[in-house]
Amino acid sequence: MMKMFSLVYVGECAGSGMPNMVQNWLDAGHKSPVLSEQVNPERSTIFLPLEKSSTSRKRRRKVAF
Repeated sequence: MMKMFSLVYVGECAGSGMPNMVQNWLDAGHKSPVLSEQVNPERSTIFLPLEKSSTSRKRRRKVAF
């Protein structure tokens, strides 16, 4: 994914994009995303379910500086 974004000059190459996206998705109360990878052809897919989680609760993430 990082390579794709770097080709169109988007992103900061810090490696925190996917974990942040997943955490924000869960914080919004949605079910967990599903990441699938395929080898031939090379493809990564992330499925973001729009359904709310039955155990939906606001999660707070601890930020360390």
